[in-house]
Amino acid sequence: MFGSNKILCTCFLFFLALTNVQGQSQGELNKKKNAIEKELMELNTMHKQTQLTKQKTEFQLIILNKKISSREQLIGNIHHEIRKVDRGIQTQQGVVKHLDRDLQNLKKHYIRMLRYAYKVRKSTDRLIFLLSSDNFNKAYKRWKYLKDLTSYRKKQALIISGKRVQLKSEITKLEKTKREKEDLLGEENNEKLKLSDEKKEKEEVYDDLRKKQDQIKKQINNKKHEADQLAAAIKKIISEETAKTTNKAGTFAMTPAEKELSQNFSANQKKFPWPVDRGTVSQNFGKNKHQVFDNIETINNGIDIISSRGSRARAVFKGKVAAIIVLPGDKYAVLIKHGEYYTMYSNLDNVSVKKGEDVTTKGELGIIKTNPEDGKTELHFEIWKGEQLLNPTAWLSGN
Repeated sequence: MFGSNKILCTCFLFFLALTNVQGQSQGELNKKKNAIEKELMELNTMHKQTQLTKQKTEFQLIILNKKISSREQLIGNIHHEIRKVDRGIQTQQGVVKHLDRDLQNLKKHYIRMLRYAYKVRKSTDRLIFLLSSDNFNKAYKRWKYLKDLTSYRKKQALIISGKRVQLKSEITKLEKTKREKEDLLGEENNEKLKLSDEKKEKEEVYDDLRKKQDQIKKQINNKKHEADQLAAAIKKIISEETAKTTNKAGTFAMTPAEKELSQNFSANQKKFPWPVDRGTVSQNFGKNKHQVFDNIETINNGIDIISSRGSRARAVFKGKVAAIIVLPGDKYAVLIKHGEYYTMYSNLDNVSVKKGEDVTTKGELGIIKTNPEDGKTELHFEIWKGEQLLNPTAWLSGN
């Protein structure tokens, strides 16, 4: 009897410990799952906008690749949840099994007590049991035994009642966990169906774009030419700004305020907010392989972030507007100075700041332009230290 209680107690302690660990990791799983689902919602919005165009575009392929990647992560997350639930079910089944076994043992022991109590139920039987003792000491022990037996029987009845309630509660929990697993399996299957549809659509867009190699190469060359012009304009502006702070000896010397701003900018690396409220990176810094043609490689001076129509660019750190640059196609770029550092926000439809104006962290700079041909709303973002380009990804917060 004692051994059964000991096993049950150990089982409960193990279950509680496992539940605590699972609860912590479940919180992390939920956080990651919510982030993926949020990103998918944004991508779905952008995807619907691309479907308004009659032709297949690179932007559609970018969105589909992002959706497929996020969907696969979501499925992996759900599958991990299912494995956790399976472990929970096994643990709960073990608890139920031990509880049921302990309850059966308690019942058997209690029945034996009842049978014995039935034999000595009459006062005359109890009296004979006591008087048949060899001496007074034995008689006292028998009397105390009968008294303790009655008390113990009452306690056992309460324990059995408690075990029944406990067993019922654990069975309810087990059934709930099983239903959770069924829901997760349904969710996983639903996401797999969506993934299959997205992969089919990706192949259709991919095949269509393969037929437009010459057109795509021309677009890439145009974009490179525009990027080179923008980089040249930025270098010229930075050079002029640097000249303003160069002393008679030809040494670059910042004011105390500019020096402090530079130090604060550098100290906040990896903590900057994103230059858009919501979005996802469509092209990384440096060399990038083309979505369709492996033999085509592009160079990106910053990062490109796609967002939903009407999104606004915002400053990643406080500073002063160094220049508003006009780009081909009625587009604008804003260059902000942060001491010796500069941030640049390009492909704006309009600008809400002026040259020389002070801006705050997350201060709005203008609305990002949406391409009428493919529905793409994409911000180009760069970071400079003097005339040296930096990788923005290394400076932005991971959130």
